[in-house]
Amino acid sequence: MHRLARGRSGLLRSSSVLASVSGSVLAGLACAPLPPEAPAASSAPPTSVAAAPSAATSASIPPATPGSSSTDSISVKVTNPLTVARSRESIALSAADLAGTWHGIVKAEGTDSIINRFTAVRSTDSTGKTISEGQKDSVAYSVRYDADSMIATSAPYTDPTLPKGTPRVMYRSVGRLKDGKLVGTSALMLASKPDSVIARSTWEATRTP
Repeated sequence: MHRLARGRSGLLRSSSVLASVSGSVLAGLACAPLPPEAPAASSAPPTSVAAAPSAATSASIPPATPGSSSTDSISVKVTNPLTVARSRESIALSAADLAGTWHGIVKAEGTDSIINRFTAVRSTDSTGKTISEGQKDSVAYSVRYDADSMIATSAPYTDPTLPKGTPRVMYRSVGRLKDGKLVGTSALMLASKPDSVIARSTWEATRTP
């Protein structure tokens, strides 16, 4: 019995100690300061940070005013290479480009040897005449235009520079403007056989001021 009493007495003392300790812990927790509350996150971006411009951002640039700096306005000109190419292709040679009198030289094809000098005079937009150096008679020709080229075809004529007894001949010339000169090629053929070619040459001419 004494042992049981002592056991009960020990349990009571232990319970009293635990209660005292628990009370101290609770009291300490009640008196301890709470940690500072974190500020709530704001959904709006900080005012000190500038957003990077995007492709959708539009900028308004004020027009330049008299006396202002050249940096006040920006002028940008964009040229489409395809448009430039089409513009160059669309340039066509016209009768006005060949108006006036032209003096030129003729070279045998593939050489630098001058075989003739001539003067070409336009009569109308589609006709004209050529006079070879040292010759009195002129040779009439008709001309048509195809894109950047002129194509001149002569009337049949007798060429005194050819061997005696040579049938009448005609020429067909194709020319283009290059660096202010009219340059091209020519084929001499028998008038009775326009598909035949008896000589080829290159030529260039400069307009008389």
